[in-house]
Amino acid sequence: MAENVGLGYYWSSLSPCSFLIFPRLKQEARLRVVSSALSLFLCKKPCLVACAILAGLMVAGCVAEKDGEGAPQSTAKARTAGGETQPLSSPGNYLAGLHAEWHGKAGPAGDFLLHALVADPENLDLLNRAFLLMVEEGRFDEATSLAKRVLDINPEATLPILTLAMVDVIEGDLHLAEVKLHSIPEEGFNKFLKPLMLSWVLSGQGLELEAEMALTPLSENSGFAVLRDLHLGLIRDVSGDEEKAMESYKNVLSSASPSSFRLVEIFGNFFERSGHSEKASEIYQNYLETVSNTYMIEPALARLENNEMPEAVVASVRDGMAEALFNISSAMRQEGAETMALIYSRLAGFLRPDFPINQILLAEIYGFQGRKESAKSLYETIRQGTPHRWMADLRVALILDELDRTEEAVSALRSLANDRPDSVESLVSMGDILRARERFKEAIAAYDEAVARIDEMEQRHWVLFYGRGIALERTKLWQRAEEDLLLALELQPGQPYVLNYLGYSWVEQGVNMERAREMIEEAVKLKPRDGYIVDSLGWVLFRFGEFERAVRELELAVELRPHDSTINDHLGDAYWRTGRRNEARFQWRRALNFDPPPELAAAIEIKLINGLGDTGGKPDS
Repeated sequence: MAENVGLGYYWSSLSPCSFLIFPRLKQEARLRVVSSALSLFLCKKPCLVACAILAGLMVAGCVAEKDGEGAPQSTAKARTAGGETQPLSSPGNYLAGLHAEWHGKAGPAGDFLLHALVADPENLDLLNRAFLLMVEEGRFDEATSLAKRVLDINPEATLPILTLAMVDVIEGDLHLAEVKLHSIPEEGFNKFLKPLMLSWVLSGQGLELEAEMALTPLSENSGFAVLRDLHLGLIRDVSGDEEKAMESYKNVLSSASPSSFRLVEIFGNFFERSGHSEKASEIYQNYLETVSNTYMIEPALARLENNEMPEAVVASVRDGMAEALFNISSAMRQEGAETMALIYSRLAGFLRPDFPINQILLAEIYGFQGRKESAKSLYETIRQGTPHRWMADLRVALILDELDRTEEAVSALRSLANDRPDSVESLVSMGDILRARERFKEAIAAYDEAVARIDEMEQRHWVLFYGRGIALERTKLWQRAEEDLLLALELQPGQPYVLNYLGYSWVEQGVNMERAREMIEEAVKLKPRDGYIVDSLGWVLFRFGEFERAVRELELAVELRPHDSTINDHLGDAYWRTGRRNEARFQWRRALNFDPPPELAAAIEIKLINGLGDTGGKPDS
């Protein structure tokens, strides 16, 4: 039975995907774009032989020791039997680098490969790998140096060309950047990357017509048409052509997602600056009707109220190129291409270091990769006073809990709640954290405080009542729990997790069995690969005496969630009822290996001795 949906649920509306400015591509186009982008990455995963060799190196202690989260020592050394150290051989550095890269340690991996390059400076594979790792780590001086070396051997390498063109832009030589960008091969993903980069450097040289023509290839794919119109509008905006910029922006508004904060930020900002404050207000208000993160738009609303003029969101060629790279990174992140998303986000930050929305994207990628401390540090660098800072503070609190620093997390969320007495986000997150830690009474108190702050019930509040309903059910306050779960379902009809939790709870109590079965079957249709929900279906079938079908569903549930003690226990019960006694005992013993709650463990021990009674498995009502 799934229960932790909603942990940081306000954050879910602020994931990188919510910053996308164009819709998801169809599967065929998506796979083509991602596979084309993959061709830019020449790194290959280490083969099994290399891993076997590396295992011996690890036993010898040659892999770099780390300080904190992946920070390597200044040199790569191996320990000898006498405790002395000596530099690794070139093959040793190479294999250690592959191992570190395989395990997501880009910093140590890059350092090992840099050492390997000393002995083999013309090795293109090493150069490519080391270059990409330096970009991943934001070590741009080293990345720039390596990019030059890559291009000496392979003049058509896309990312090294782009990196050096960006250096030219930063140094103010847009013509030289243009020359470099023209040399990028027009194939695969470059058909989207190259037009965006070229259009901005052409615009910066006053070549407005050429800049617009450079964006034409984006028209060939409907998924990128919005991206074309957006950057055409931004280019016209930066060049001062307000009328044409408005035309392009209106094209985007007619086809893009209304809940994209980045579009709302860009368009509202433009209409504020161009004297159309009513249109800006309309954009902001429409946004507030579709999402929960009201604090993101508060600075803009305050400006409108005080008649203050904002600075442009994108004000230069560097800003525009960084925006394009951020857009690409967001799309890659949405499609699960984490490494590519990380690299494009890093390149965007190279052009525009103070770029909060990109910093948030990069931090979330770090979090996905398990680099919690790095993600936390990056969130903390986001400048105070930006609309993104509140989001960053909320996310830092959630990371503190993920790092098992729960008291610090709760304290941080309490401070946020006190700072914004009219908001519920931090209180809901606090309740979610406490509930996940099984501190149910404290969770209920946090949820109660959040509910007290709600003036008008909205659809988005379903998770609040879902979370409180779970906490109430766990503290045996079933009447209140049932009321909350029913209210959550009223606010969000057909929500699979609510259907599942409420239905399973009824099954456990032996009430409303037919309705519970219908609800769980509906939940399975919506979430057929969720092991907890499939388990609920198997269990309700068991309670109805349909043991053979229950076995099939519970076997699938165990396949989906193999290490869950309750699901394994349920399968053991179903096996017993179908006469498969040895398999039943095997499943019960297996359930004991997964740290079941004390009451479940005690029940399993009894079943291992006595089996199931003759009356089990029949529906109670």
